[in-house]
Amino acid sequence: MAEFDDLEKDIFIELLNIAVGQAAAGLSELVQEKIDMFVPNLHTLSEREASALVDEKLGHQATVISERFSGIVPGQIMLLFPQAESLILVRKMLGEEMDEASASEVEQEALSEIGNMILNSCLSSLADAFEGRFIGELPVYASGQASRLFKGKEDQEILFIEVNFRLSESDINGYIVIILSIEGMAELQQYLKNIVTQNI
Repeated sequence: MAEFDDLEKDIFIELLNIAVGQAAAGLSELVQEKIDMFVPNLHTLSEREASALVDEKLGHQATVISERFSGIVPGQIMLLFPQAESLILVRKMLGEEMDEASASEVEQEALSEIGNMILNSCLSSLADAFEGRFIGELPVYASGQASRLFKGKEDQEILFIEVNFRLSESDINGYIVIILSIEGMAELQQYLKNIVTQNI
């Protein structure tokens, strides 16, 4: 199985920081609140381990907007929030005067809009860096037990890319997760090798 060397990993993390930073800037403007970013984490995990990790971070109940993509490499990108915090985010987006019942009614539409903006901003930035193109499907909204969001083979290994961010005033934590197959990771590695070669 291919593994990123230190330079490839550093370059990819920097590209992720740029991509997620641009997406977070759009969210910050939308909710009028500063977004704190954390260093991306790259894990090679089985689907079972990825499910357990998401459950641990999100407290089992999650709201997720996911989008499958093809192009440079095929994969899936997701925006995840603890379920209780997603309603707070909707109120931040649509106005503090909105009560919880009203926020719940428009939650799916509002979060789908946020997800579409953030996920496609990330993909667009990464596509520019790799001088290629990502083709995204329509984002899909889901909520419930986080571990059920992963429906592949439980023992299949994947590259699980996790970026944590937080709305500093509301203390809302969110995650952007990118999932690649091991074959997709090998394709990605070739793009990173090309970037390394161009900069030598």
